Amino acid sequence: MMRFWLKDEVDSDFVSMDVEICPISDRSYVDTNKDFLDPAVEDPSELFAEMIEQVTVERYRIDRGFRTDGIYDYKGAVLLAITHEQLYVFPTEEPTHIERMIWQEISIRALSVEVLRTIYSQFRQGFLKPRENWEANAKFVGPIKNFEIKDSKTDTSTPTSTKNSGYGWDY
Repeated sequence: MMRFWLKDEVDSDFVSMDVEICPISDRSYVDTNKDFLDPAVEDPSELFAEMIEQVTVERYRIDRGFRTDGIYDYKGAVLLAITHEQLYVFPTEEPTHIERMIWQEISIRALSVEVLRTIYSQFRQGFLKPRENWEANAKFVGPIKNFEIKDSKTDTSTPTSTKNSGYGWDY
C-alpha cells in the first residue's frame, strides 16, 4: 500500500480523494493500493506535487533477491529492509511435513514517487549500502532442509540409531 502524506495547509475538502487523519501524528493522508514501485504505473504525485509532503510504502514484500537487513538512504529517501522467516506445518491436524518461508519486508519514505522508485531500484540492484547494517554482527544460521515428521506409532528408530545420527532425528 502506498500512502501520500498531505501538507498541513491543504484543505481536505479541496482534495477529491478520500482523505484520512492519522490518529498518532494528526496528519492528513490518502491511501492507494496501486503499485507505484512499478515504473509502468502512472505517477499521480506529479499532478498533486504542491499538496504532497511525503510518500510512503509500508511492508512491501519481496520473495527473492534479498539484500542486507538495515536502513538505507538515497537522495533524502529512507528504506527499511527486514527479513522474516516462518515455518509452516502440513497438514495442520496431524503434521507430516514442515516448510520454511523466507521473505523480506521493505518500507520506504520519500518526498516523491520518483525518488521512491529510484531508491527501491537502487536497493534491489545492490547499488546501495546500508547506513545501519543489522547483519554485521549477526551469526549465520544455515538453511534447514525440508523433512517429514515421523509418526511416533510407526517410528522404528532405536536409541542406538538415534545416537549414531548425532541429531536425534532420523532423516
